[in-house]
Amino acid sequence: MHTLGEAMDAYLASSRFQRLAMRTQSEYEKAIARLRRAFGHLPPDAWRPSAGYAYLEAQRGNVQANRDLSVLANVMQVCVRAGAVDRNLVKEVEKNREQARTRYVTDAELAAFLTRCNPKLKAWVELKMLTGLRQGQLRALRVSDWRGDELWGPKAKGGRSLVFQGPGLAEAVAEVMRTHHGEAPRSAYLFCTRQGNQYTADGFRAIWQRAMRKHTDHGWERFTEHDLRAKVASDSESLHLAQARMGHQTPNTTSRVYRRGPQVVSVLAKTEDGE
Repeated sequence: MHTLGEAMDAYLASSRFQRLAMRTQSEYEKAIARLRRAFGHLPPDAWRPSAGYAYLEAQRGNVQANRDLSVLANVMQVCVRAGAVDRNLVKEVEKNREQARTRYVTDAELAAFLTRCNPKLKAWVELKMLTGLRQGQLRALRVSDWRGDELWGPKAKGGRSLVFQGPGLAEAVAEVMRTHHGEAPRSAYLFCTRQGNQYTADGFRAIWQRAMRKHTDHGWERFTEHDLRAKVASDSESLHLAQARMGHQTPNTTSRVYRRGPQVVSVLAKTEDGE
């Protein structure tokens, strides 16, 4: 293993990389393409933290640079295992500070946006608002995941499956089936294209952007599909329920990243004598 470029190839061929979700693999491949241009020619033992800081400085404030260095740390770990370097110096680089997104979608904004959605996207949003699932998780749902009165979602990070139940869920799933399948299931996937295929990330992004352009053309502020996941967490009755819906192992990420709505507090009650 003479160069980091060779280490990158070894990482891409590793079982650790192959176990990643397809979308994550695609994102990592793009990151490695950028890293290859910057560091691919270097011998592993020639890389220094100063090179990482220079990479971050060139993209100051860019979250993507942070993600790239995280991928490079995975690549450098391959070098450590192969004995090409003694320790993973990439992990010693302090990354760009990241600011948690604070965009909160109000009920009025969501209601207005739904009027710009076609029936299929509207059905998507309605199921999204009941479950809070990520876009990739919704795209991966199968018809068989609906089990009469329960929707079996993907496994959370702790390894336990998310099982959704409650008012409005059956109606939401029925609307998805009506708009995406018609009279009979024509795909294994709950949300599917006209050809019966699973939506790709790029394909769904195009559908979302068309509706969002109509929304902003009417004077509303743009928001992302992922902001709706944060709205589910923000509108949940408690942090505990928000954490469960997000599938997080601890409440820290739920509270720091996803609970964005205003905090409602009662005013200080005065005593009867005014004191």
